[in-house]
Amino acid sequence: MSQNELLRFFQENNSGYAALSMWHRKYSPILARLQGSMLQKISASDEGFLSLGVYKPGDDRSVVVFSIQKSAPGITLERSRPLSQPRPNGMVQLLRKYLQGRRIISTWCSLRPMVVAMEFTPPTADAPEREALLEGPEILLIDLDSRPARICLVKKHKNVQDRYSHVGHAFRSTQLPFFESFCEWSLDSTKTKHRPTFAEPLVAFSFLGTPATPAPNTSENKNEGLHGTPPSQQTSEATANSIPQNPSSNEDMSLTKAFSYLPAHVRRAAKTRYQFLERRLTRQKADYPPESDINRLSKRAQGLQIFLHLWPKASTTWYVPAEIIAEYALPAYFKLKAGQKPGDLMEEAFHELERTKRRQQELQTRIAQSEAALSDFAGIVLQTAREILLQLQSFSESDVIVPSVIDKQVASNAHRIHSESGVRLCRMCDVEWLSSGEKRKQAHKATEQRLPYRTYFAFTGEFIRVSKSAQDADAMLKLMPANHMWFHILTGEGSHVWLERPRKGKPTPRAIRDAAILAIFHSKQSKSMSGEVRVATRADIERKKNLAPGKVLIRRCETMMCKYNDNELQRILATSHDRNKSDT
Repeated sequence: MSQNELLRFFQENNSGYAALSMWHRKYSPILARLQGSMLQKISASDEGFLSLGVYKPGDDRSVVVFSIQKSAPGITLERSRPLSQPRPNGMVQLLRKYLQGRRIISTWCSLRPMVVAMEFTPPTADAPEREALLEGPEILLIDLDSRPARICLVKKHKNVQDRYSHVGHAFRSTQLPFFESFCEWSLDSTKTKHRPTFAEPLVAFSFLGTPATPAPNTSENKNEGLHGTPPSQQTSEATANSIPQNPSSNEDMSLTKAFSYLPAHVRRAAKTRYQFLERRLTRQKADYPPESDINRLSKRAQGLQIFLHLWPKASTTWYVPAEIIAEYALPAYFKLKAGQKPGDLMEEAFHELERTKRRQQELQTRIAQSEAALSDFAGIVLQTAREILLQLQSFSESDVIVPSVIDKQVASNAHRIHSESGVRLCRMCDVEWLSSGEKRKQAHKATEQRLPYRTYFAFTGEFIRVSKSAQDADAMLKLMPANHMWFHILTGEGSHVWLERPRKGKPTPRAIRDAAILAIFHSKQSKSMSGEVRVATRADIERKKNLAPGKVLIRRCETMMCKYNDNELQRILATSHDRNKSDT
């Protein structure tokens, strides 16, 4: 484009850029909040309002309202939802079909005609009827230049479709996107028939999240310009190109990236803590009294102090002179309550001024503390992520760590990673570095390394195993073959005893007696050195899930009386062979 053509373009669209600047100041906070949020609830009212309930983590729950009223078309944030129609109209039905549950990836506007639009992500891979949704609309826009204003649900095509060849002549000579309308809703009518949304191509796309600048698409300004592409494509390409191949080498790591390098359970707790600190700081800044309130209260108190002598005697009402109302921010009149004096009004004014000043000082201190806490917490998250990446590089075979698999690498090496910043972070978030799953794995490994029984040998050579605890008894029963012998004291608490059964034949009576002696010794009847013992095979023992540890059901058993002396007991204990000597 030559310089003359560029100058002519700006002259023709000067009023359009002025309107774009006005709409930018009005709508950029709303659309910045919409970007990245998910569309959840949709309804419409007979008065010309379309209500969108969107969700964004850590955001408020205000409702986005599209208005197509003739007096005030536009977009606003409302705390309460307008009264919805008894039955949803065609626009609501199509929005619920195509866009509900999808996320907003970009918000943009055009210069001529003035259009504000929201572009949504494609449907997920597991979405029902995904192919039909891909062929459907993905943009919701409000056309402010239309008379009356209209809300359109449209699909963007790279070029004009064949079925619109008779009306798409303006698009033939350019490579501009063509918008096909699926539904249009205005105060006059609702049209659900497919048709071209605009008769001519849109002039210039622009971000609403950043100030609009009147510049065409040049190498110095790639984000916005004449007939540019919507910012969703540019943003995704820029994001893909900005991901470093080696994250640990990135000294200026972003906070979002640092969160992704934390273990999953620590990441959730850290994000919750960070959002809490952010919301607290936002509330404190919102409650901070502005300097204009301080000046207004100061003028009011001074005005009462200077002109209170003008109060009419024996009158409960004072009409303030017009010349001092604006200068001292006084109301048009004052009226005393029962038992109140004019001097009380002046004291109340000074008291309110002092209270507001104290509130301002307190909030100023709290805001500084909250900002420091937020900054310190973000610094700990960043430092923890860097320490994790450095240690993971020493564990991995290559120096390149892919962000998409970082969580799996952290989980697999969590017991080997020691981060001082991570300890502080976990203490602040009230979580532990190891997740419950990792703790169970470590406990299971420790249990596997430790035998659940003590081993003795009978006089004739058979091994006798005695459980160490109720939980170990359950583990030992899982190891017992069905034909081996099981012993337990008849009454009271005691250890389970496992007697080996030879491959050929039965255990000798001497081995059975030795197993019974150990069952009595490892019970609460050990001091009496005698007792009754149950004898059964493992096949006659049943262990159910709902029973307490160490409890079993016995289908069939025999009972034997056993009495022994100390010499017999010492001979059996001398045969102890336990890998874990501390447990013997």
